[in-house]
Amino acid sequence: MTSAVLGLVLGLMSQGQGIAAESSVAVLAGDGGAEKSVRADAGVTPVRVRAWPHGGFDRIVFDWPRPVEYSASMDAGRLVVRFARPLAISLGRVHENLAPYVTTATISADRQTVSVGFGSGRIFRTFTNGASVVVDLQDRTPGTANESAAGTTHFISHRPLRVRFGDHNGFSRLVFDWSRNVGYRITKEAGIIIIRFDRPARVDLEALSAARPKYLAGISAANNGEGELVVRLEVQETARMRHFRVGTRVVVDILKPHDPATAAKAGRPVNLPGRPAGAAAKPATKSAGGASETGSAKEPAGKSDGNAPAKAFAGLAMAPIGRPSKQGGKNTAVAPAAEVAEEKPAAVSPIDLVAARLKINPGAGPVTVEWASSRDVTRLRFGWRQVTGAAVFTRAGFLWAVFDRPAVLDLRGRGGKRGRGVTRFEKRFSQSTVSGATVVRIRLGAKTHPIAKRNGTEWVIELRKEPGPLSEGIPLETHLAAITGPRLFFNVAGGGKALKLTDPEVGDQIWVVPVAEAGLGVGERRSFAELHILASAQGVAVKPMADGIEVRTLPKGIEMTKIGGLRLSGRESQGAQADGVPDEPAAVGETRGGRLFDFESWRRREVGIFSQAKHELQWAVTDAPAGQRNAARFRLAQFYFSFGFATDVLAVLQVIEADAPELTNEAAFRALRGAGHYLRGSYKKAARDLFHPSLDPEREVALWRAVLAGSQGDWTTAAKYFSRSEAILKAYPRSLRIPFGLLAAEAALEVGEMGLAKVHLDALAELRPDGVHIGEVAYFRGRLHAKVSDVEGAILAWDRAIRVGRRRVKVKAGFARIELLVKEDKISHAEAIKELEKLRYAARGGDIEFDFLRWLGELYLAEGDFKNGLMTLREAATYFPKEVRAREVTREMRDAFIRLYIDGAADELPPLTALALFDEFRELTPLGDVGNELITNLAGRLVKVDLLDRAVALLKHQINTRLKGVEMTRAANQLAFVYLLDRKPDDALAVLDGKVAPDTPPEVAIQRRHLKVRALGEIADYAKAVKLLGEDFSRDADLLRAEIFWRTQEWGEAAKVFARLVSAQINEEDEDGDNTFGDEEKRTVLNWAIALSLSGDSAGLDAVRRRFAKQMAEGPYNEAFKVVTSHTAAPITNYRMLTHKVAEVDQFQAFMVSYRERLLKLRAPGVN
Repeated sequence: MTSAVLGLVLGLMSQGQGIAAESSVAVLAGDGGAEKSVRADAGVTPVRVRAWPHGGFDRIVFDWPRPVEYSASMDAGRLVVRFARPLAISLGRVHENLAPYVTTATISADRQTVSVGFGSGRIFRTFTNGASVVVDLQDRTPGTANESAAGTTHFISHRPLRVRFGDHNGFSRLVFDWSRNVGYRITKEAGIIIIRFDRPARVDLEALSAARPKYLAGISAANNGEGELVVRLEVQETARMRHFRVGTRVVVDILKPHDPATAAKAGRPVNLPGRPAGAAAKPATKSAGGASETGSAKEPAGKSDGNAPAKAFAGLAMAPIGRPSKQGGKNTAVAPAAEVAEEKPAAVSPIDLVAARLKINPGAGPVTVEWASSRDVTRLRFGWRQVTGAAVFTRAGFLWAVFDRPAVLDLRGRGGKRGRGVTRFEKRFSQSTVSGATVVRIRLGAKTHPIAKRNGTEWVIELRKEPGPLSEGIPLETHLAAITGPRLFFNVAGGGKALKLTDPEVGDQIWVVPVAEAGLGVGERRSFAELHILASAQGVAVKPMADGIEVRTLPKGIEMTKIGGLRLSGRESQGAQADGVPDEPAAVGETRGGRLFDFESWRRREVGIFSQAKHELQWAVTDAPAGQRNAARFRLAQFYFSFGFATDVLAVLQVIEADAPELTNEAAFRALRGAGHYLRGSYKKAARDLFHPSLDPEREVALWRAVLAGSQGDWTTAAKYFSRSEAILKAYPRSLRIPFGLLAAEAALEVGEMGLAKVHLDALAELRPDGVHIGEVAYFRGRLHAKVSDVEGAILAWDRAIRVGRRRVKVKAGFARIELLVKEDKISHAEAIKELEKLRYAARGGDIEFDFLRWLGELYLAEGDFKNGLMTLREAATYFPKEVRAREVTREMRDAFIRLYIDGAADELPPLTALALFDEFRELTPLGDVGNELITNLAGRLVKVDLLDRAVALLKHQINTRLKGVEMTRAANQLAFVYLLDRKPDDALAVLDGKVAPDTPPEVAIQRRHLKVRALGEIADYAKAVKLLGEDFSRDADLLRAEIFWRTQEWGEAAKVFARLVSAQINEEDEDGDNTFGDEEKRTVLNWAIALSLSGDSAGLDAVRRRFAKQMAEGPYNEAFKVVTSHTAAPITNYRMLTHKVAEVDQFQAFMVSYRERLLKLRAPGVN
């Protein structure tokens, strides 16, 4: 659970609210593990129970599917939670995760009451989060929890707050190591400094008691009844102080009292070198009553009570250093008496109550707020009746809307009605009045992008999921020669009063200036050494990063400055303090106007040669005190980095991280480590550091993000970041400017920015690159010419790259040259293939090889050389499996394979070659019907050329590995037919006797029956074959009958079959309107006549002669028909003699050819 979310939840509870932030439910819940399944009876709701220790207290969560009423109490060391509805739960997580604190955990017989035994001395609190009921428990021990008079319990972590100290040259330092951001207020009167922290804590002062800091006379701490830790410091009356934050830590320095001048010159070490130090902290300014106040105060400056130190510790037992008060071994905390609540009037409208709380005169009437939400946008309308300035921005999960007029906001809208949506909206909405302005904060869910518009006097704020058009950026000017010192200036008229507001979520302060003219905001966040300008949809918001920052509204614009002027440039400081905390406030990730990578100073040329500088830095690490050793190590890492020794850099940073893990959050550390990973080629690790959100404000990191993205081929991202870092690149050493400049040029070419690419290439030419890079510059120059259609210029540039470049450049230039010549039809595909083959082995390795092999393979395919094309494309896909485009190559191979065996390209190849290609690239066979058709077509081709054994192998592979159901039945029919052609009827019958799919179509079943009849005929089982045909009188069935009767010499039966076949053929011709009498019909009539003659049916034979003599008079069957039907000839009784007389016509083979041809057309399963 993040500290920010925990602070939000605790803050809401301290205000008496009973629901936590919606966005924090997952974080509050944690992982918790999966609960065991719980069986629920009727009327009983299954509820998941989670439990875990939670940073100083124990938490139990009941995850109801919908809200439920409940009550909770602590009875004799047992937590008792009763729900309004019965529930089914498993309490295993409570026992497992909270042992040994839990003694028992049970549920009552009515399943509505849960009891958990924790022992005595525990306190608890409850709240709901959506439908979940949350219970937190903690020991009630002195210094662990306090209860105010109102009954609010403030939880304190079991772990004490660590307080560190150290004596430095001219000051003593105290560091409060909070684990999260905590607001604080600090006051000083005479010799007493009072620090109020917004969070209670236990403080271990034993170390301070044993060894007192030099300029500190005494220290004591206690928690008051308002949930605050109050620390009391005793110092000399003339001592001064300064204070600031470093991350979540709060640092307080007590300056040497007797010599202010010396104190002002205190050193400025930082926790990491390479970050310029800021100006010295200003002395605290006196406020009314003699108290001084600085830092992140809850109360506005100047409002402190002069008796604040006395009041802060009223009723608290304070213990000076060395003499802490004890009670049972622990500090005691005494709660103040409860305040009596003021009685409210009986009948006051809600609007008047809000106006009274905000101290606003409600006479002008409230400002209505209309709220509407859709899928993509939420719209807020503030119904102001006068022209009002506004500032709109987001920060820490909240939308801020600040208006420069006071008003009471009525969330009921114009109709004054409250709906469920308004109620939900109210829970996320808060308003306050500060210095005559209305401040609205709305808690957001997911990341939201606001757009501010003005409609007359009304303001409309749209919240969108996707970024909208940026608001018109207010011109920002830098005035280095201003009379008051360097300043930043927004050139905009009509700005409202500058407001200094406290962000209750973050605990710091920001300056906000509303602007009346719509559409004027700050499009992107701007970061400077001493302040951040936040991105805004309207108006200006500034986050000070140093003391004394002032924002003023002037007639012509908005000024940002401080006494003596802003520090808009500076050098980095090389010092560091023993405790690792900078002297002045420095935001994590800020470079204070300096450079993250200062190669020139890091190389330490003033020391001498490389080895001498290295040895000096190494001795500096050895000689440095423990507290300053990491600073010395970091300077050594910077030195290594300036010479490109990435491995040594990472090794030194690893030692620093092991010694002080908190330093990894520093911008300088994270940036250096990310750059080191990049130089070492560890791009994933580099991305984790360089793209970390904490480095977003660092402009110099944009350059490293650009080169990292470019090195990974993400040219869009690279071009975006290069555009933000052009000036930075010019300041880098030549050894990096050239490779980074080449990446910048390539990024510009890839995104189509030709003008920018030319600028980068011209800049590279001025650097006079050496032999390593001169060829690359020429190569990219050629690409630039090609992009702008200057073919001759491109060829000349690439020819130069081939002459002067290294091997990789030669290949890239040669490849690009051939590609352009083919595109311009200057050379043929065959010529291109010949030239590319010359470069093939030089292209081995690297990113160019993939593109090279892919294009070469495509050229082979275009030329019809499928073997070399598929083999080359397979190399590209196999050698580069992680290449994103490898899948595209695989698709190209599969498409070529389909063209071969589906579209008929393989028909141009010899059958054995086609089969060999199939075997070589069998893995390219697509799944489904297309793949089945492909294999079937190839099998049919093999059958046609009598390669029957290879066809059998293909079909058996289909049946055994690819097909099921009807598709497998179809393939089995085809396999049986091939066996019949190979004169293997027994094998055909074995296949046909196999299992048949239950949903086999009728035509497939009929085909299967006919094949079985044919196989039975081949083994002379004629009776079974005829019986199997049954009542099937289709043409195919009659053809099979005719064959069987012919073989058994049943001529009368054969004549009947032929009569039906001839009649069917003549009827088909009549229906088609085609009276042609073709060879197939003539063969059928001849066989009919032969059967009649052999059966002795003279009358039938005469009828056939009279009917078909004219049709049979022409064609190859005329003489045979005359012989068979002649009146002069004796009846034909000898089958052998008849066969001899009609030897010129193999009637049986001619008769069966039609059936054979149709069966040869093997159809793919499912393809008609």
